[in-house]
Amino acid sequence: MTIILSLIKKSFKTVADEYGFTEENAPRFTAFATTDERLYWHMDGEHRPMYVFEVDGVLCGYYSLQDLESLPGEDRNLCGSGQARQLVKMRLSM
Repeated sequence: MTIILSLIKKSFKTVADEYGFTEENAPRFTAFATTDERLYWHMDGEHRPMYVFEVDGVLCGYYSLQDLESLPGEDRNLCGSGQARQLVKMRLSM
């Protein structure tokens, strides 16, 4: 499992726990269904731009966009710290 996949699963697991999602009742939820192969498909097959956010060399956020022309960016797989969300806002304003 890549470090990005680990970050995605961990971040979405907090949402799953909050709403009572489990692998049994929501098997397609991001915390349970995301794989390295699926991430590679998004990058190579769908040509989604993907970004990571680091602070002092520590990965603290990741996002990919399906369509940069959409408003508000049609963000996908946004996870990590509030700093990562700020990065998305900065990127979309460019």
